[in-house]
Amino acid sequence: MIEHILHKLKTIRLWHLFWISMLLTEILTALTNVITALIIYREIRLSLLITGAVDAFVLSLIVAPVVVFLVKHLRETERALTKKTVYLDNIMRSFTDMALAATDLDFRIVYYNHVAEKIFGYKADAVIGHTVMEMHTREQIDPSRFGKAIETVRKEGEYRYTIKQETENGTRILESRVSGILDEKGKLAGFVLTSNDVTERERAREKLNVRANQQAVVAELGQRALSGIEPSTLMEESVSFVAKTLDVEYCKVLELLPDGNEFLLRAGVGWKDGLTGHTTVGTERDSQAGYTLVSSKPVVVEDLRTESRFRGPQLLTDHDVVSGMSVIIHGGKRPFGILGAHTTGFRKFTTDDIHFLQAVSNVLATAIERSRAEERIAAEKERLAVTLQSIGDGVITTDTDGNIVLINKIAEELTGWSQEDAVKRPLTEIFHIINEKTGEPVENPAMKVLKTRGIVGFADKTVLKARDGTERIISDSAAPICDKEGKIIGVVLVLRDITEKLKLEGEILKTQKLESLGVLAGGIAHDFNNLLTAILGNISIAKTYIKPEDKTFERLTEAEKASLRAKGLTRQLLTFAKGGEVMKKTASVAEIIKDSSCFALRGSNVMCKVSIAEDLRPVEIDKAQFSQVIDNLIINAQQAMPKGGTVEVSAENISAVSEKMLPFQEGDFIKISIKDQGSGIPKKNLQKIFDPYFTTKKKGSGLGLAITYSIIKKHDGYITVESKPGTGTTFHIYLPASLRQSPTEVNSNERVYNGWGKILIMDDEGIVRDVAGQMLRLIGYEVEFTADGSEMLEVYKKARESGEPYDAVIMDLTVPGGMGGKDAISKLVEICPGVKAIVSSGYSNDPIMADYRKYGFCGVVTKPYKLQQLSQVLYEVLFEESD
Repeated sequence: MIEHILHKLKTIRLWHLFWISMLLTEILTALTNVITALIIYREIRLSLLITGAVDAFVLSLIVAPVVVFLVKHLRETERALTKKTVYLDNIMRSFTDMALAATDLDFRIVYYNHVAEKIFGYKADAVIGHTVMEMHTREQIDPSRFGKAIETVRKEGEYRYTIKQETENGTRILESRVSGILDEKGKLAGFVLTSNDVTERERAREKLNVRANQQAVVAELGQRALSGIEPSTLMEESVSFVAKTLDVEYCKVLELLPDGNEFLLRAGVGWKDGLTGHTTVGTERDSQAGYTLVSSKPVVVEDLRTESRFRGPQLLTDHDVVSGMSVIIHGGKRPFGILGAHTTGFRKFTTDDIHFLQAVSNVLATAIERSRAEERIAAEKERLAVTLQSIGDGVITTDTDGNIVLINKIAEELTGWSQEDAVKRPLTEIFHIINEKTGEPVENPAMKVLKTRGIVGFADKTVLKARDGTERIISDSAAPICDKEGKIIGVVLVLRDITEKLKLEGEILKTQKLESLGVLAGGIAHDFNNLLTAILGNISIAKTYIKPEDKTFERLTEAEKASLRAKGLTRQLLTFAKGGEVMKKTASVAEIIKDSSCFALRGSNVMCKVSIAEDLRPVEIDKAQFSQVIDNLIINAQQAMPKGGTVEVSAENISAVSEKMLPFQEGDFIKISIKDQGSGIPKKNLQKIFDPYFTTKKKGSGLGLAITYSIIKKHDGYITVESKPGTGTTFHIYLPASLRQSPTEVNSNERVYNGWGKILIMDDEGIVRDVAGQMLRLIGYEVEFTADGSEMLEVYKKARESGEPYDAVIMDLTVPGGMGGKDAISKLVEICPGVKAIVSSGYSNDPIMADYRKYGFCGVVTKPYKLQQLSQVLYEVLFEESD
C-alpha cells in the first residue's frame, strides 16, 4: 500500500498534486473544526464553520506548496541517485582487467564485477550475500589476513597482499588490495577488494632478475680475473658461481690435455669425491664434450636418455644426469677445454642460460690466455731481474741523453723513486748528489762518462739526496754501456750506501774512546777512594779527640761532608766507567733531591724551588746512582736557562691508576718532577733525547740523559718528558714505592762500636792500611797488615797453625799486579770454611760489592769509609752474627 502511494507520488503531475494537497488540507481542517466544536460546544455553529473554512483555505495555501516542493525534491534526488548508480556501474564495468568486489564491514559481498567472475570462477548472483572467506576457499586465504586488513585499512587506508592460484596453465599471480568505503561522516562503512593478474609482469620481472643476476656473476668473475688470481682458483670460483646461478647440481671445467685425446676434469661442483683433478673424458664425437669440441658451438641436451647425437659419457651417467649444456673455452692456438652445466631433472635451458654459460667461458678463456702471456713475460723478466737483484748495490742505467732506462730495487730504495716513476726522466731529476762538506751539487756522472768515455768514480763522501729529502753517503762508480760495435748506447751507475758503514766506524771510534775514558775513570775513582779513605779515616780519628761543642769539631765535620760529597763523585765516575750494579737500599729521596739540587746549582744564576710531600713514601734505590740522575737533570735545566731562572723540583705520592700514561697497571709510586723555564725542546727531538750520543749542545757528549734513562730503568722506574718550544721542559720520574720503612741513618752512622779481637787487613795502599789500623786500634782491636792476597793467605795460615788465629780479615777487592780479594776469598775459605771476611773496595759498583755473600764474604765496607761505618760492619760480623 505504502509502495503504491510512493509510486503515485513519483508519477502524478505537480499541479494535480498541488490541488489535491489543498483539498485534502481543507477537508482535514474542516473535519478538525467540526469535531472540536462538537467536543467543546456540543453543537455546530455557523461562525465556527466560516472561521474554520477560512483557516482551512489559508492552511492549504501553506501546506500545498510545501508538499509540492518536497515531492519535487524527492524526485530530483532519486533521479540524481539513479544517474550516479548507473554512472558508478558503468565505471565498475569499465575495469576489464581488474577483479572488483564491494563488501560490508563483515566482508559480506554486496557487489561483484564480471572480471572477478572470470578470474575466480563464481557468478555474482552466487557470491553476493556471502563472505569473501566463504567464496574463496580454493585460494587458501588465511582468515586472519582479513582481521589484519581491517586494522591496516583503518590506520593506513589500504592493505596489499598477493594471491597465488593454481590453474591448468600453471600458477597465476594476483596482486590484491583492500580499501575502505566511507559514509557521509567519514566513518568506515565497508571495503572494496581489487585483484590484478600480474602473472606475466612477474614472470618478466623474474626473467630480468635472472638475467641481471647472470650478468652480475659474469661481471664479478671478470673483476676477479682482472685482479690477477690464479686460473685454477678462478675455475673453482666459476663452476661454483655457475652451479648456484643456474640452479644445477653439477658444473665442470674440462681441460684439453696436450695430446688432444682426452679431457681432464680440472674443476667441478657436485661430482663424487676424488674425481676432480684425476678423471678423464674422451674427446671422441660420441660424448657431449667431444661433440661440443667438434661442433665449435654451444650444445644443449634436454634429455640425455633420449639423445641421438651422442652417448652420455660415464661421468654423466654415473651421476644420473638428464639435462645439460656445454660450451667451448677458447684459447690462442687451440681450445683450452669445455665448460659444462648439468642437472638430474628435466630442464629446458633458455637462450639467456646459454649466453650466460658462454660469457663465463669467455672470461675463463681471457684469464687463462692472459695468465699464460704473463708467465712468458715474467720468465723473461725474471732472468733480467735475477741478475739485477742479485747485485747488492743500486744500479741505474740511462740512455745517451741521460734519461733513465732502468733502476733496480736497491736504487729505488736509495733514491725514493720507483721504476715506473723514474723511467724516461732525466737522471738529474732523480739522482741528486752533493758534496757532504760544501753542500754544492756534484757533476752529473752520466754526462761525465759520455764526455770521457771511461769509468768515473764518485768523490769521497758524496751525498745522495733522496726524493723524500733523506741524505745518504754513497760510493762506487759510473761506466759506459757499449753495443757489439763498441758504440756507447748508455751509462750504468752502480752506487752503494756507505752511511751506516761510516757511522759504525764512527761509533766504534767513540766506543773505543769511551772504553779508554772508562778505564781511566775507573782507575781514578779507585785511587781517589783510597785517598778519601785516608782523609775520612783521619778526620774520624781526629773527631774522637775533640769535644762536639768545639769549633774544630765543627770544621772537621764540614771537611767530612765534603769528603763524602767527593765519594759521590767517584761513584758517578764508576757508573760512567762500568755501568755498575745497583746497590739498592730502602731510603727517602727527599734529602737526595735537596742536596743534589742545591749542590748542582751552586754558583750559578739559577734558583731552585723544592716542594716535597711530607708523607713521601720510601723507595728502593742506589743513593749514589740516583743522586747522579738528579744532578744530570738539574744541570740540563740550568744549561737551558743561560740568562737565569728558576728550577722547580717536586716529589709526591701517586698510584698507577691515577697516572694513565704509565706502563704499569697497578701499584704505588713516587713522582719526581723537574721543571725549567728554558726555551723547550723541539717536537722532532723529543723521541731522541734519551739516545746515546744525541745532543744539541756544541760541547755536549750526549751521554747525560742516556745514563739517566739507564739508571731509572735499573730501578724498575719510568721517565717521561713534556716540552713545548718557548714554555720550558718538565721531566717526570716514577719510582715504585717501598713497603719497608726508611731506616734512620743518623744514629747508626754516628755511633762508634767498640770491640775486641785480632784483625788482619789486606790492602795494597799503605795510607789505607795505616788509617784503618789506627781506627781499629782506637776502638779496641789488635791489627796486622798484608799488601796482597798471597801474603794474606800465608800470614793467616801461619797464625791459625800457631793457635792464634785472626778473628776477621778485611780484604781489598782489587790489588794491581797481585792477588785481590775475589781470588783470595775462595782460597781462604778452603783453609778456614768459617772465616769471617769483609770485602772493601773503591769500586763500589762492582758486582761482588752488591752480592758479597755469594762469593764467601760476611760483610762489606765501601771506600771511603768513616770510623763509625768500619766499626759498625766489624761489630756486626764479629758479634751480631755469632749471636
